[in-house]
Amino acid sequence: MTESGLAPGGSASALAAAHDLGEWAQATYVAKKRLFSQRWADARLHFFARGLVITGPDGFEAAYDWASARVLQSITTVNGGVADARYTLIDPGGAAVSIGRGNDLLLARQRDRLGITTLVRGAPFTYEGTWGPHIQQSITEAQSPGTLAALARGGTADFGPVKLTREGVSVKDRAAAWPDLEGVHPSNGLLTFTDAHRLALPPVPTHEIINLYLLLDLCRQLGRTQ
Repeated sequence: MTESGLAPGGSASALAAAHDLGEWAQATYVAKKRLFSQRWADARLHFFARGLVITGPDGFEAAYDWASARVLQSITTVNGGVADARYTLIDPGGAAVSIGRGNDLLLARQRDRLGITTLVRGAPFTYEGTWGPHIQQSITEAQSPGTLAALARGGTADFGPVKLTREGVSVKDRAAAWPDLEGVHPSNGLLTFTDAHRLALPPVPTHEIINLYLLLDLCRQLGRTQ
């Protein structure tokens, strides 16, 4: 649950200041103690203007800046609503923390390909349907302008199994030019790329895609998402 008055402690605030995350955003999430063991009693998810700080047992603390963080999501839905989810935050050095009540679906070889060097299983914070999209959207807002500018200069945006360039999209060994794509659709745990008649590229499990919202935002800006 969220406790809007539960300000971050001294060490969490110091970590946020060291990473220049700005002011506390008046939002902190905790694990519901009646559902989970005492192990997570002191775990917190603190949101700041430019990032977040995650705390856990045994003095664990980690900070993630929206401008440089990567995130993966694995979501289970029931009747259109989020039943549980697991979000994995990755810093530029590859240190990752997974949080939420869902399962981490990545295999070891997939983690290696995504540049994850260490992975800590964090607290099963609830209300994933609120804080999860906020993480995705905050990363998108911070990184979209710079990524779009890099694409315009001829760069490549790497989202794990999906790569974007100013010419189009590639998945594994197949590519599609922007003019040939009719839409990019996330649905039922898959991201699909369609042309006028069929799938233009192999579908990709959304839990393997880094910064899914950023990917979708860039596709929208390039005019190829319905």
